[in-house]
Amino acid sequence: MKAVIQIENFDITIDDSDVVNPEDFIPAGESNPHNVRPWLVLDEGFTLGIAFAESLSDALDILADERKLDRFLISPSQLDEYGEEEEGISRLGNDCNPYDIENVMAFALTNPLFSFVAMFRQYQLDAGDQVREKVAPNPATGLSREVAEEAMGMIECNCSSAGCEGTCTHAKAKRLLSLLS
Repeated sequence: MKAVIQIENFDITIDDSDVVNPEDFIPAGESNPHNVRPWLVLDEGFTLGIAFAESLSDALDILADERKLDRFLISPSQLDEYGEEEEGISRLGNDCNPYDIENVMAFALTNPLFSFVAMFRQYQLDAGDQVREKVAPNPATGLSREVAEEAMGMIECNCSSAGCEGTCTHAKAKRLLSLLS
């Protein structure tokens, strides 16, 4: 799914495939003690990636590990050009490789209420990547009724309100899935 968001007078196109760690998504309104949020990283207005992280530093490390920043990776032969103090270099990722990301822009976004990408990624992980579709998928959404029903069964309302009348995020997610299948 694609979306266009406006940041600082730029129209930025983002896509589900830009999110490198959807399993770390925390819906708005849920417990989020470490303030995990999506970080949008751009190069000249084009999306490099989106990572859910506590800080920009963590988001850049995640994007580096997922190879979204490879165009900024500095080769060993170029490293001498930056001098002993490595001015302008950021060491990123688990391997602490050198990157020149001085022209990269990053923005902290607000957490959305719901993410189909995160839900289905988790569904696939929980099912051991053995998601089988026995019924032809809905052409508009790509979801089969079986997959949607199984995913709906995985969403449990855990709101603390004894009188929840289907207004919590979980109930809304179930309604959305039923409409999409």
